[in-house]
Amino acid sequence: MNKLLALALLWGAAAPAADVTAPDDRAAALLARLAERTAAVQSFRGRATLTLAGEEAGTYAVAFGFAAPDRTRLEVTGPLGAPGPVLTASGGRLLGYDPGTRVAVVGADDHETVAAALGLDLGGSLADVAAWLAGLAPLYEGQELGVAAAEEEGEPALVTLSWRRPGAATPFQKLTLAAETAEPRLYRRFEGATCVAEITYADWRNAGGVRMPYAVTIKTDTLTAGIKAAKMDVNVALDDALFDTAPPSTAREVVTWPLEGGATDDGR
Repeated sequence: MNKLLALALLWGAAAPAADVTAPDDRAAALLARLAERTAAVQSFRGRATLTLAGEEAGTYAVAFGFAAPDRTRLEVTGPLGAPGPVLTASGGRLLGYDPGTRVAVVGADDHETVAAALGLDLGGSLADVAAWLAGLAPLYEGQELGVAAAEEEGEPALVTLSWRRPGAATPFQKLTLAAETAEPRLYRRFEGATCVAEITYADWRNAGGVRMPYAVTIKTDTLTAGIKAAKMDVNVALDDALFDTAPPSTAREVVTWPLEGGATDDGR
């Protein structure tokens, strides 16, 4: 799809697992609280405004929905109200549909496909990406991450957790949290010593008994986007039909990810 889909959907991305290094007490406590926050949110939906800079600069309306463990939906509306791309994921399958061109694109909801579809590699499935951008760190049952360091600074106190792969001289990701609430404030992903993606969280508000970030900024070397939520509902029932990953009957063409795989009859 295009950068618009990438930015609109980047409301959270799951970090790939690293070999475990025992975290210190502060890091362990924060990770436990972060896992509690993540487990407390089983679904969310809402509306937001996306402001995109660069070659696709403009302001777009976005509707989004998520239901654990892996169902995700995003709809984008253009500046003049024209229907834009729709992206859905469920059960390990990913569907992108552009009503303007009537082209549907399907593939596996995995790290490689999501990175190709979004044009931005944060790791993980579409649901993982959504979770990270909602201020939720998808720390799954049985998954452990090697925490190399926990640094505390500022007033109110912020704690930065760093993850390093075995033998690496620099972290591949850092997550800065409010020490008191374990709410993320800044996520950074690195290639070597270079920061390749940065997500900033602000304007935390209560939504259905859970505090969620209503303002998220995403920056990479090729794009900058701001997302401001107008409404968020947490832990609400969502219709299964929202997450249908079958190509719609209106599609004139169905292709598979990676795009060079060519067209198929049924999207599989």
